[in-house]
Amino acid sequence: MSNHTPSIVTQLEKTEEEKKLSIPAKRLMEKLKPIPSQFEVLQYRWLWELVQNACDYNENVDIVVELSDNQLQFKHNGAPFKLTDVENLITPDSDKDDDDNELNKNAIGRYGSGFIVSHALSAIISVQGLMKDNFRDETYYHFSFELDRSDYGNKGKLIDSIIAAEKQLKSDLKPTAYHLGNFDTIFSYDLTKSLASVNGQEIAKKGLNQALQVLPYVMTFLPTLKSLRLNDQTTNTTHYYYHQSDENNICTIGHQKNGNSQPAIKIHYAKDDSAIVAVQVQDQAVVAYPEKMAKLFLFLPMIGTENFPFPAVLHAERFIPTTERDAIDISENDYHNRSGLQKGIAAYQKLLNHLAESKIDHLYHMVRLKSDQIKGISHSNWYTQNIEKDYRALLEEICFIDCHGKFNSYQTLLLPFIPDNKTADRDLEFYDLVSSLIKNSTPERSAYLHWLKNIDFTIFKNIPFRLEDAAKLVQEQGSLTNLSQLINKDKANTTQWLAGFIQYIIKHNSGLLTKYRLIPNQSAEGSFVNRDAPIFVNDQLDKDLITVINQGHL
Repeated sequence: MSNHTPSIVTQLEKTEEEKKLSIPAKRLMEKLKPIPSQFEVLQYRWLWELVQNACDYNENVDIVVELSDNQLQFKHNGAPFKLTDVENLITPDSDKDDDDNELNKNAIGRYGSGFIVSHALSAIISVQGLMKDNFRDETYYHFSFELDRSDYGNKGKLIDSIIAAEKQLKSDLKPTAYHLGNFDTIFSYDLTKSLASVNGQEIAKKGLNQALQVLPYVMTFLPTLKSLRLNDQTTNTTHYYYHQSDENNICTIGHQKNGNSQPAIKIHYAKDDSAIVAVQVQDQAVVAYPEKMAKLFLFLPMIGTENFPFPAVLHAERFIPTTERDAIDISENDYHNRSGLQKGIAAYQKLLNHLAESKIDHLYHMVRLKSDQIKGISHSNWYTQNIEKDYRALLEEICFIDCHGKFNSYQTLLLPFIPDNKTADRDLEFYDLVSSLIKNSTPERSAYLHWLKNIDFTIFKNIPFRLEDAAKLVQEQGSLTNLSQLINKDKANTTQWLAGFIQYIIKHNSGLLTKYRLIPNQSAEGSFVNRDAPIFVNDQLDKDLITVINQGHL
């Protein structure tokens, strides 16, 4: 037998070790294999997994992210690791059911399977930090090791990488002092060592660009995150966001760019029980939610809920998300999720009332709820009966839409609407034509297209004001005199307006001239008749209107 042949005891020890590590290696394979095909989602998720782990079990955390051409570093000054957290980085596990109350208190997650998502940046992660001795008070050790998941499709290679990381961990341990506030925890990602064809640099940039837009909401829902600094060496740009104040249901986030103070970001929010609805307000106007922003939060955004049918951003501590934190289930057994949504509607009502009373503009950013999105979720019947129904009721009650100085609810709101061949220009053409008929019930021209875009008329069926509605309203006036009072124009301008209106009808639905009395007949008041009636034209009638009437009889 060769001197290099291992003894049977050595073989047994190796087999035993491989057996123990087989399950963690398999779990790694299951989590790593989908990353290359899911990078479009994971590019927006990796940072939040790291933020989650940094904020758990800490009252105050500051985070620094440094990006260079070839590397991304994520640092934080949270408390030292527990031994089980270090082991979970090397051999992923989930301890969410841990019986230790201290571990579970205020925890969003734990180091484990979620952390694996950050391998979307790189196959190789270098980790260093401090860990606390389980039995010796005030005794800490500095550690470092490398997680190499390059061969993520080979279980044997993954076992080898686990063994190598364990050896590094044990060999590099050094007793050290712990100083509160030091950035001892550092995750370094080699952006040149990606999984398969994934571009780590691109994923890093897209994730960070999106995160900076969402960050003020995260800091509102997660006050333990005190600040985040992004130093992007690829663009020589540094952003620094920090908690400035939180009072009167307004969370103010300070912002510096390259050391220069930027306008503070103000997130207005309302709370009902453990549910919070929030929106950014700047210069007395609601700011549109960032594109591709999650609608649902459990402190951090649930990436995948961007199209969830809720009209505003909602955080609820009672939410129990799916394993991948990309959705919530709302079956009859998911009481906490159903309750979170119902509390969310109550919080939404409080926030909308507050914004309306404060005369905050651009509230159309907060009413986007589409019926096709509701139909696309499971248990949509429950959602329709319990969430959409309450949503409809409160929008029909709250007067929050500025209609030329008069504030309306959805109960009295009217929006000029054309059903076919819609373009912004054609919508505005119709608005300009008929808005004077309903001036106290329709928004200003500058806001009109936004309301038109965000209101689903299959849910709110009484809001559209169509051409036939306009014709009926003109007929109800009965004469030029009454019409001029309605649209607040003198008789000459009223006649001119009516000429344009009839001309529009001839072009788009000429049958309305027969169905409704819209044509002024010879009389002092200019009483209206339909197209089939004998028409006597006063010599003083507007020439354009005479021409239109003649065309209408062709």
